[in-house]
Formats: sequence, structure tokens, C-alpha cells
Amino acid sequence: MFEELRVAKYRFTLQVGERGLELPSFKTAALRGGFGQVFKSLVCTHPAVECEVCPKRNTCAFPYIFMTRSSSEAEIQRKFESIPRPYILREHVDGKTRYKPGETLSFHLLLMGEAIKYFPYFVYTFDRLTESGIGIGRTPVKLLNVEGLEIHSNLSYVLFDGTTRRLSNKSVTFTGETLTEKIKMVDSGQVTIHFETPFRTKWQGRFTNKADFHIVFRSLMRRLSSLLYFHHGVSLNIDFTDLVKKAEAVEIITQDTKWVDLDRYSSRQDSKMSLGGYIGQATYKGDLEPFVPFLLAGELVHASKQAVFGLGQIRCVWW
Repeated sequence: MFEELRVAKYRFTLQVGERGLELPSFKTAALRGGFGQVFKSLVCTHPAVECEVCPKRNTCAFPYIFMTRSSSEAEIQRKFESIPRPYILREHVDGKTRYKPGETLSFHLLLMGEAIKYFPYFVYTFDRLTESGIGIGRTPVKLLNVEGLEIHSNLSYVLFDGTTRRLSNKSVTFTGETLTEKIKMVDSGQVTIHFETPFRTKWQGRFTNKADFHIVFRSLMRRLSSLLYFHHGVSLNIDFTDLVKKAEAVEIITQDTKWVDLDRYSSRQDSKMSLGGYIGQATYKGDLEPFVPFLLAGELVHASKQAVFGLGQIRCVWW
């Protein structure tokens, strides 16, 4: 079902300079701050022209990564609630916000579909961004290296060395074909879904803290179908209505979650944005077999709104 899915995972390691480093508790917001502007400065060949009317609109990396659109707005309204960005910044959630000189910290970048070919742009963007400064006070740090990670193993490959400045574009792409074998090993009697980062989704027009299975599945289904359509060129031809009915029949046994509010400042909108969602876990039982491929894929690409900031990361335990 998800044979066309392609995901590449990278680890960026930073070294703190002599001034130390202070980050907000929501580290991803600090990493994302200024990222778009630096990316655009590296790739844009017509900086005085608005992207919407630029002659390079259909070939430039910037509008594809940050302003992905359909050729038909009516098509979006008919099929999709929104268009997801083809990347995720995933932080190591450890609660640490202060770093001493010489300490290191790391974060993960996931690229999906056509965005994988733009990996070098991401490296040079973060190299320049960290050099100019991140976090509270815009403190400079050094990009030590970037590694490509095998998603289902502990293998890693150094793709960029901050000292030699050499960049390798070795392929470490995970393909959906691997999911087929993993599906066969899943015992689909019951599942506990761990919401490891805030799960942010709407139900009946409002953001909700309900973790009913059909609500989680609807969010996951929207994300997967739009990622495949806009970033892999594949339409997911399934009976969505039938699957939703089956999802509604799956029983939630326990829910142990709490709501977490995250805030970030958007320089583009000149305002503070709230990115709250629930974390914790919920256990379900019922006919889960039809949903195994979706949940396994969701572990890779996240399953809720604002995944670009690392939200909606799930982990499934089957039993």
C-alpha cells in the first residue's frame, strides 16, 4: 500500500561555542527560526520577485519546500485539508535548555519524497544558520557533522564534516517496500500508541484532547494521503469511508494523556503561535489489521498537524 513512500533520516550534531547556549524548552522552534530566510537566500535567483509570479516558480527549491501548492486550488479543497511540508525537524526531548561551552547537542531531520534530492540545501542552510546564531540571544554554534541514519538499524554514515566541509550525498533512503515485511510480523490484537510529542488534531472543527482511535486514524490518513500525493506523485486509492467506519468500531481501553502547550514566534506573521497537543498513551483493541500499514508508516512520518516542528510523533507497541 505504501510501496512508493520514501523517507530519509539525518542527524545534525552541533557544538556549543565559548559563549555557551540557551535554548527554549521547545528546541525545534529555535532551530526553525530563520531557517526559511536562510534557505531562500541560498537558492533564490530572483530575490526582488515574489515567489507567486517568479519565472522559476516551478523549478526553485524554496517554494516547493515551504510553499507547496497544487496546480488546482479546487483540487485541494476537494481532496485535502492542507498540504504538508515534506520535511520534519525532530528534537531530542530531554528538558535541557542550557549548554556549556564545548557541549554537543543533536537533532534529526527527515525528508520525504522529492524533498530528498534537496538534502545538500538543508545542510548548507543549517551550517549558515548555526554560524550566525540560534537560540536565546542568537548565539553562534558549530555544525560538527551530519550523518545519514538507517531508519530500522543503528547504522550511520557521515555525510558532511564541518571541518573538511566535504559533503556526500550517499543514499540512506527508506522505502515503503520495507514496511511490507514488517507488517507480517505484527500481532494486531491490541496496540498501545505512545504520543511521544504533542498530537495536534481537530475533531468537529476544534482541537481536541480525545484519543479515540478513529480520530487518530483520520489525522494519520489525511497526512499520509497528502504526503503521497504532493511529494511522491501517488494517489492512495482506498475506500476511506469504509476504513473510517472500521476505525470507529475499534475500542479505546485506556487513555493516559495530558495536554501540553507549546508556543513559537513567527517572524513571517509577526505573532506568537500556539502549537499545543496531547502527549501520553492510549491502548486500543478490535479489528486492527486494516490499520497496521498506516500506523507503521505513521511512526516514520508522524501523524498530526504541525509535524514539520516534530509534533505528532507516535510509537506503536503491539500485543
